[in-house]
Amino acid sequence: MHSLAALVASSPGLERALRGIDRAAASEAPLLIVGETGTGRSLLAQLVHRASSRPAGPLVEADLAAIPSELFESELFGHREGAFTGASGNHPGRVGRAQGGTLVLDQVEEVPLEAQPKLLRLVSERRFSPLGGEERPADVRIVSIGAPDLKERVARGALREDLYYRLEVLAVRLPPLRERREDLPALVGALLADLCARLSRPVPEVSAAALEWMSEYRWPGNLRQLRNVLERALILPADGPLEPR
Repeated sequence: MHSLAALVASSPGLERALRGIDRAAASEAPLLIVGETGTGRSLLAQLVHRASSRPAGPLVEADLAAIPSELFESELFGHREGAFTGASGNHPGRVGRAQGGTLVLDQVEEVPLEAQPKLLRLVSERRFSPLGGEERPADVRIVSIGAPDLKERVARGALREDLYYRLEVLAVRLPPLRERREDLPALVGALLADLCARLSRPVPEVSAAALEWMSEYRWPGNLRQLRNVLERALILPADGPLEPR
């Protein structure tokens, strides 16, 4: 669990949100990670996989928003040769590739309505059917990543209620950076240490003015934006301590 412990240690404000995440990682139950873009949802999913009982198995991530609706079932569940025009061979799909490991469903709110019953069966019964093939067991741990408005999508009929409740058997909400201002000094230090190690250069001093500016800024891009700002400052440094621009 060292990786998850390190995440909490570098961000004291995450302690409440991630309380019990070690037990969740060890479980086989579906896990739902909710938060804004850039809050570290994918990183947490990767750490959960490493801390699970399946670390030697594959970690397969599927960005559901990037899959065209007409190809969705084939890309996720796979297909057999001849299942449709142009299916010249067998395709395992993301579920098939994730056997024995973890399947991360990123932007799960983007699942087409017509595919949601098959996803519900995968999550609730761990069974799936490739297009043109027979139903089979799915030896996968499901970790879903969703937007903060999932319940609103259920209310307006964009996401099946039964699917939502199966996805959130275990759930964690990652707060946006604007709700974790007390974490900024620790986060800046951790991100700078990582960036400087990659760039093979010493960690710079961060001025009080820079930290004050960072604590007042809303960070709409969250941790991803903070990291980009720090990396840009390292590549195009000002004279003296690291300063905001």
